[in-house]
Amino acid sequence: MDYEKWYTSLLWTHYGNPSILYCGNTKGLIFSHDTRSHANQTPSQLKMKGIVTSLQLTRNDTHLVASDTLGNAYLWDLRMKKVIVEYKGMKNESTRIPLHLDDEEKVVYGCDLEGYTRLWCKTSGRLLRTIPSPVPCSSTSVPAVMYCENLGNRPGNSALLLGAGDKLYVYKV
Repeated sequence: MDYEKWYTSLLWTHYGNPSILYCGNTKGLIFSHDTRSHANQTPSQLKMKGIVTSLQLTRNDTHLVASDTLGNAYLWDLRMKKVIVEYKGMKNESTRIPLHLDDEEKVVYGCDLEGYTRLWCKTSGRLLRTIPSPVPCSSTSVPAVMYCENLGNRPGNSALLLGAGDKLYVYKV
């Protein structure tokens, strides 16, 4: 299998074992490599439906949020190697659109090709909010977004920051 040439997303583990590398590729596969092991060992793999565009690990390295070019977004349990939550509604056809986890790891969010920022509950997959972009979007100009539950270090002061072009928009969430 010649999967090394087709990586689209790369991610190192955080804490438990910083030697594990997760790699998403153009065939929809997500491989995990233990960089301390021998090269001839078969890596573990997960299967997405489209080209892998985004990978995010939880802080404890037991769950992985992954998305693809078909708009699929999933929370994988890495111990069981299966999808445990699906996040519905992302629109993507051909570009690398990142999904994010908030600092508390309660919310999964991202902006899609249609310019909508969607926020989901990480554990249930329930869509919490959809925010339209204030500017037109395309495959080359998807806004950058960041969600914070305690903006300015103030508990309960949740907001979404959206950067598009040379403008920054703040949404109270």
